[in-house]
Amino acid sequence: MKKLALSLALLLGLVYILMPFSPVQAESPRQEYISFQGVEIFTQAYNYTSKANEAIIYLPGLGSTHYDARFLHNSSNTYMTVSLDYLGHGKSGTLPNINWDLHLDSIKAVIDAYNINKVHLVGHSFGADTAMMFAKKYPGSVKDIVLIDRAYYNFAEIEQFNFTRSLIELLEYNPETLTYEAFINYLDMSYGNDISQTWDLKKKVLLLGGDPAQTFLTEPSIPFMIFLLKTFPDWFGLTQEQVAHLPDISEKDVLDLVSFLDEKLFAFEEVNHRFKMFYTPFSHRMVFEPEHFDSIRGYILGYLKNGKVQ
Repeated sequence: MKKLALSLALLLGLVYILMPFSPVQAESPRQEYISFQGVEIFTQAYNYTSKANEAIIYLPGLGSTHYDARFLHNSSNTYMTVSLDYLGHGKSGTLPNINWDLHLDSIKAVIDAYNINKVHLVGHSFGADTAMMFAKKYPGSVKDIVLIDRAYYNFAEIEQFNFTRSLIELLEYNPETLTYEAFINYLDMSYGNDISQTWDLKKKVLLLGGDPAQTFLTEPSIPFMIFLLKTFPDWFGLTQEQVAHLPDISEKDVLDLVSFLDEKLFAFEEVNHRFKMFYTPFSHRMVFEPEHFDSIRGYILGYLKNGKVQ
């Protein structure tokens, strides 16, 4: 599935899979395993110090790893920045039946192991949802939050535009970064979750919104790619049975999805006076695109230091 997921993720701009790039770092991060319920959680700390009162905790998207934090590994970032591989991901161990409590508690174990009193949570995609859920469960540990293009709508809401869970399951599983059991557990968590229940947080939250048009109005178009997938499944290493239940997606579906996401982005500030939204010109994949690293890092650091996006 990896070849299929990587090729189509580039074209469809869906949600999870990363494409590796060479990071530009000011120094080599410290690596450490943290014990949690009998398994080891892999972590990486840039600007490591044992006396950090505050630090950035970077939370990657589903199927991604600690490596995604590379855009924050720059001399302009003076915060200790800890990233991790979630349960079932990358170099971390896994547990059966991963759920929100296990997921959030494993992150808390990492924060406690590094002796961080207050964290700046920065999360991309599923990691943004994770940031909000963590702050809801452990508000005393969180100073503020930066969401990168998620947590402003529910995953299940986009199914009305024929972007169904069956499509995500087929395209987005990457066996090189997580186990299949964990993948399904995390999808269950995502689709069964109402992220709006976190919108009453008494925390400052910045949403860096991606431009939905940059994500979904692709060439070749999404409807055309789905047509190819269903008509010629063998081109992608699939069988007719595997693609039989995929939805038909029309150009109208895509345009309606883009409009829906735009509306949700601009409504985000209205749900809580502590929330801010900054509309970027980038796609959902912005944290994987080196040409945007300086801009995204600048937005985040400006907000954490003085409450403004610069």
